[in-house]
Amino acid sequence: MCGRTNTTLRRDEIVRVAGTSRWTGESAFNPSYNAAPGATRSPVVRVVQGMGREICTMRWGLVPSYTKPDELPDFWRMFNARSETLAEKPTFQRLLSRQRCLVPVAGFYEWKKEVRSAKQPYYVHFEGDRPMVMAGLWDTWQAQEGPMSTYTILTTDSGPRLGWLHDRMPVILDTKDSQDLWLLDGPGDPKAGTWSAVCGPYIGEDLVWHPVTPEMGSPKLQGPECCAELKRPTITQFFEKKSGAKRKTDSTLEDTPGGKLARNSDEVGETRGSQQISQMGSQPATAAPAIKKESPQPSDAVGAAGDAKGQGDRQDPIEKEEVVEEPTPKSSPQPKSKPSPAGKGAFSSPDPSEKQASITQFFSKKS
Repeated sequence: MCGRTNTTLRRDEIVRVAGTSRWTGESAFNPSYNAAPGATRSPVVRVVQGMGREICTMRWGLVPSYTKPDELPDFWRMFNARSETLAEKPTFQRLLSRQRCLVPVAGFYEWKKEVRSAKQPYYVHFEGDRPMVMAGLWDTWQAQEGPMSTYTILTTDSGPRLGWLHDRMPVILDTKDSQDLWLLDGPGDPKAGTWSAVCGPYIGEDLVWHPVTPEMGSPKLQGPECCAELKRPTITQFFEKKSGAKRKTDSTLEDTPGGKLARNSDEVGETRGSQQISQMGSQPATAAPAIKKESPQPSDAVGAAGDAKGQGDRQDPIEKEEVVEEPTPKSSPQPKSKPSPAGKGAFSSPDPSEKQASITQFFSKKS
């Protein structure tokens, strides 16, 4: 299949392909980087009986001559013709013997359905951008406004180089011999029955391609950007771009007041945690006071409930570390707490005259 072409060849390139400078309708030719059926007029090379070869500007998209003058032309219906079935289709069979043509272009476009994405267009051309000549058929329709000449491009199976892109490709006539064989010198030419020999897939190594912008899917987009190579990042560049964006985001967050506050809070938390652990390591171990299992007075119960509620609301893990106490060594006597005259639930501090083992002494005895 071939649904878009680049028809921006220079005049001298077209003349060289045609082998003649005689051009009918040259002023109607409008070069296009994104030529679509019915939208543009482009040059084709044909043989006129009794006059030889000539260049003629035609509209792409075959409208058969039997179409009624007042009928709306459909240029998309027959913009391509399968070369394998030309002799079987009445519309093309009558043209095959006398109305063949050459279609010179700079290149053509094809779409590839890629994984998890929309179709990606590719521009296919010859290395060095030399003219590409395709095989075609032409006809003239008698419209109400006057005669209109139109053409179709022949297609064939894709060659090994383009099979990954599409299962069909235009019939490319790369040599002068193949072009002369296709372009008959007139009715009764002895080469008329040998046309199928040049309709195979092109297998030359000089056929190249590259992805282009998906925006050229609209024929309204015109200009060199239609066939310019689309630069897509490699896998390495993709991940480098992702990591760079993450670093930029982290840097941006740190530069905001909220980011600075969060960073300062983390630093303060780390400092407080270090100081607390240092203090706990330097202080001697104290024995845990023995708590009498007695029911508190109503007033004490309210106070205990308030303290429990306050501890439940705290979120600071540094304060929670203060209630962690070192285990009491077996060799150290347990201090007896003395009830305070203030009432039940109150306890007196341990006797300061009783010496407590330090953490170092404790572990030395253990070992």
